[in-house]
Amino acid sequence: MGNARNLGSFLGTNTSLSTINDAYDAGALSNRNLIINGEFLISQRGDYTSATSLSNNTYYLDRFINRNGVAGTIQQTSNMPTGQTGKSVKMLTTASGTAQFVLEQFIEPQTWMTSKTYTASCWIKSNSNKCSITLINNGNFADRVSHTGGGDWEKITLTFNIGSTLSDFRIRIGLSQGGNTSISSGDYFEFTQLQLEVGDTATPFEHRLYGDELAKCQRYFELLDYSGSVGNAISNSMQWSGTTDQWGNIMYKYPKRVTPSGSVSGSVIIYGKGNISSATTPTLQYISKVGLGIRVQPSSFTSDVGFIGNSSNFKLSVDAEL
Repeated sequence: MGNARNLGSFLGTNTSLSTINDAYDAGALSNRNLIINGEFLISQRGDYTSATSLSNNTYYLDRFINRNGVAGTIQQTSNMPTGQTGKSVKMLTTASGTAQFVLEQFIEPQTWMTSKTYTASCWIKSNSNKCSITLINNGNFADRVSHTGGGDWEKITLTFNIGSTLSDFRIRIGLSQGGNTSISSGDYFEFTQLQLEVGDTATPFEHRLYGDELAKCQRYFELLDYSGSVGNAISNSMQWSGTTDQWGNIMYKYPKRVTPSGSVSGSVIIYGKGNISSATTPTLQYISKVGLGIRVQPSSFTSDVGFIGNSSNFKLSVDAEL
């Protein structure tokens, strides 16, 4: 009960433990959880409410990357432990083998994080006693805590110490006993309310407002979706060299932690006075932490400059994941 005792000392010796727990439950003492999207509210990359086949080393729901050495699926569900709210994620194997089948979240190291005690906690449901919660730091695996494999929801906690070195800092949930593990087709795990906090006690899960959680996710990945009716404006346009070379600027909703990579899908149209260009796939230029340039070169466009608009479900994503 280290967190509670320390808080009690701060608030005063007459503060009862039940009062402190009530403060946690009411949502006070925020910013405890170092995990982003720990209850899987955010899914910018796609709709995974139906089981989706996995590709190894791929991000699906925000901030979680999968490692699947055997075939399987991922699904965002509303299945929750009794009395809990939010969403969960389910990983199901569809083949057998000796491998890892996990989700991981990389945590961005900060100087204040070293030389501390941490507690990780989450609800896990699994039919395998090889499902565990594991900390990885600097290539080293901390002691694991495993699910019983009985198929019911269980609250799992893991407390560990971090020394003076902090790198490659991540939390792993799934079918792994520190490395490759014997896995059978049909093995699954489901988890929710993943929390990592300083101290030796697991406190109640910290729910965040949807907008706050989205902003935290967008520091690492952002999808700008302009799809919809043809003509939805994407950016003002300016001529660069000749009427068929058009440029525009796009600012992200949230600055990225580093200069991201960018990708586009769909096509755009240039709108000018009395003229509309052919549909064209644009290229990205001058990508920075806060925005980028979009270059469009339609086959023909003879008009004053106008604006760049959506032609066919145009989407732009920028990725600055760890």
